[in-house]
Amino acid sequence: MRRFSQRHLSVLAEINITPLLDLAFVLLIIFIITTPLFEQSIGVNLAKAAKAQQQKPTRGRTVSIDKAGQIYIDRSPVDLDTLRASMSALHNEDQDVAVLIRVDKQQQFEKFVQVLDALKGAGISHVGIVALSEGQSR
Repeated sequence: MRRFSQRHLSVLAEINITPLLDLAFVLLIIFIITTPLFEQSIGVNLAKAAKAQQQKPTRGRTVSIDKAGQIYIDRSPVDLDTLRASMSALHNEDQDVAVLIRVDKQQQFEKFVQVLDALKGAGISHVGIVALSEGQSR
């Protein structure tokens, strides 16, 4: 005995994409929120400045020098020659590119000067130095 007839059985040929879109939007929001935090993940203790000014973000790159003297472009470790080459290529793409330098407060001044020299050699003229204001922490 069959309880179901053939005419009630149908094949569902549609795919419900609503859960997929919900997941995509949630992931997009997570990435938008966490992306700025990735820059802060390099262990750099910034120096404090009494007159530090809050600047709006610029398009460009961030060069960081950690306590051990390792140089990073955004989050990728590089040496001075690679820094000079990549900044030169960046300068060739965009003449008005800005570079922000984050230096650990315990790092020697010589490494900072070497990075500045590499940026100048690459033709980068818009350079900013990141520091904390007196009230900020890390």
